[in-house]
Amino acid sequence: MRFFFLHPTEETKSYQKTSEWIVFENPLKTFVIYDHDSERTENEIESFFDELSKNNPYYFAGFFSFELSKYLLPLPKQSKPFLIKLPLVYGGFFENYHKVSWEDTKIDFFIRGFRLEEVFSEYKKNILKIRDLISQGKVYQVNYTFPVVCEVYGNLMSLFYHLWKNQRTLSSVMVMDSDFSILSVSPEIFFLQREKEILVKPMKGTQQPSKSLRKLINNIKYLRTNPKEVSENAMIVDLFRNDLGRISEIGSVKIKNLFAIEIHPTVIQMITEIQARLRHFPREKRFWETLFPSGSVTGAPKIEAIKHIQQLEKYQRGVYTGAIGWLAPKNSFGFFNVAIRTLVVKSNRGYYYVGSGITYDSHPKSEYKECLLKSKVLKQLQRSTKPKYIFTTMKFCGGIFYFEKSHLERLKATKSFFQIPVNNSKIESKFQRLKKCLKHVKRLVRVHFRIYQNGKIQIFLDYLSKKKEIIFGISNQPVDEKNLFLYYKTSERSYQVQLDEAIKTGLDEMLLLNTKNQITEGTYTNIIIKKNGKFYTPPLSDGLLNGIMRRKLIQKLKIEETSLTLDDVKKADCVYFVNSVRGILKGRIKE
Repeated sequence: MRFFFLHPTEETKSYQKTSEWIVFENPLKTFVIYDHDSERTENEIESFFDELSKNNPYYFAGFFSFELSKYLLPLPKQSKPFLIKLPLVYGGFFENYHKVSWEDTKIDFFIRGFRLEEVFSEYKKNILKIRDLISQGKVYQVNYTFPVVCEVYGNLMSLFYHLWKNQRTLSSVMVMDSDFSILSVSPEIFFLQREKEILVKPMKGTQQPSKSLRKLINNIKYLRTNPKEVSENAMIVDLFRNDLGRISEIGSVKIKNLFAIEIHPTVIQMITEIQARLRHFPREKRFWETLFPSGSVTGAPKIEAIKHIQQLEKYQRGVYTGAIGWLAPKNSFGFFNVAIRTLVVKSNRGYYYVGSGITYDSHPKSEYKECLLKSKVLKQLQRSTKPKYIFTTMKFCGGIFYFEKSHLERLKATKSFFQIPVNNSKIESKFQRLKKCLKHVKRLVRVHFRIYQNGKIQIFLDYLSKKKEIIFGISNQPVDEKNLFLYYKTSERSYQVQLDEAIKTGLDEMLLLNTKNQITEGTYTNIIIKKNGKFYTPPLSDGLLNGIMRRKLIQKLKIEETSLTLDDVKKADCVYFVNSVRGILKGRIKE
C-alpha cells in the first residue's frame, strides 16, 4: 500500500512546477472494505469511521470508491458488474510521510488497444432518457459516464509521471497495491481543508484548448457565455453551497471566483471556488455523508441523480468519481481530489472513465465529443511513447535470408504490439523483392530492415565481415530489467553510443548488467556460458531480448535459463555471444 501525492500546501504557481512528492507507505493499520452483503459492509464502514475519528495522532491516506455512497446516503444497494473490482474503502494510518523528487524518467511503458465501452447509438439513447427525466422534473442534471478500456504495459510509475508531466494537474495522485494501481491526474480538488477553513472547487463546463490564440479565446468566450455550460456550473455551485451549509458555521459559506476559467494542456474547464468554516471535519462520518460524492460528478439533486446513474450506467464506477487523499493529525489539514482523469490498472488491463453533465440543453453528439476529448490525454501519450521505428537485422547469403520465417514473425508481432499501420503483405512483399535484388551478390550481406511508426519501410545494407572471436568489456550503465523496450527490437532499445565507445577502446561488444547486477545480454547479442559441461543463459525476466539464435540454441542444446553474475561469466569454461547474423562466437573479456 503506497500513496504518492503532490504536496498541496504550496502556492498554486510553484505547486504546478514542482516535481516533489510526498509518499505514504508501511501503514500501521490498513482498511480494505469490499462491497459484500449489506449488513457486513455497513458494520465494517461504521467501524472504519469510528477509528478514523479516534486516531487523530496519525495521518490517514486512502480512497473512497463512488459506490460508498450507497452506504452513506439513502440509496438502493443494487450492484452491477465491475471492470476491475476495487474496495469501497481503501487506506491506512501512517506515522508520517517522506518526500521524493522525480526527475524526467525514461519512457518504458506503452498503452494500446483503446476501446470505447459504449457506442454512440447506446450513448444517445441514455442521454435522451436523461433529458426526459429532466423534462418530467425528476432531476435538473445527471452526470453520465462510460469507460474506455485499454491495455497497459511496462513501468506504471513512469507512466504516471509522464501523465502528470503532460497535465501538471494540482490533484494528481498515484496508489500502488499488489493487486492494482490507480493513476489519477485529476484537475479537480474535492476539498482542501486547513484547520477550520475548507475550500471546494467543482468543475463544470469543458472546451478544447488550441494553439491558435484566436480559437483559444473563442473557446473561453463560449464557456463564459453558453447558457448550458453556465447553468450546469451554477446548479452544482448551489448544490455545494447547500451541502457545505449543513457542516459549516452559519453564514460562513462564500463563493469565490464564480465561473472562472482554468486552461489545462488537453481541456479548458470552468470552475467555481466555495469557502466555508467547518463545524464537522473530514475525520467524521457526518462530513462524508454530507459532501460525498462530489456533486460535480453526480448531478442535482444528488440522491435522485445517483439513483438514475445506478439504473443507466452499465458498470460500477469504482474509484472513478470517488475521492483519493490524505488527512493530517488532529484535523489540522485535509486534502482529497475528485478522482476523474483516472486510469485503473490490473494485470495489463486498464480502464479510464469519461463523462459529462447532462442538462435539458445537452445534445448527444456534442456531449459524446466532449467525452472523447477527455480521453485524448491517453492517446496523446501513446503517440509520444510509440518507438520511432521497429527493426530486425538479418544475414543474406546464397539467395536466402537466414531464419527468414523467424525474422518475419518477430517483425509482425512487434508491429502488431506497437500498433504500427503497415500490412503484413507489404512486409512480406519487401522481403521477396529484396531477395530478388540481392540474389546475384556473392558476399555475406547484413540487412537492417526498419519500419517507422507511420508504416514507412527503409532498408540498410552492408557487407558482413567474418569474425571468430569477440573481445568484450563490461558496461557501467545498468539497464532496468522492468523496461518494456528491452524485450523488443525498436529504436528505444539502441545501445549504439555504448557500442561506439567500446569500439574506440578496442572492444567488439559490451556486456550489460541490470539493476540487480545480473548479466543480461550484449548490445547486439545474447550471451551463453559453458560451465562443468553445461550451458547457461540469463532468463528473459532479467531484462533481455529473446533473440532468434538464442531461442534455437535453447531448444537444440537444452540450455538452462538461470540468473548469472559477472563472477559466473569470469569463471566460465567458455563464453559465447550469439545472434542470427553472426551465429555463435566465442567471447574473451578484455583484462
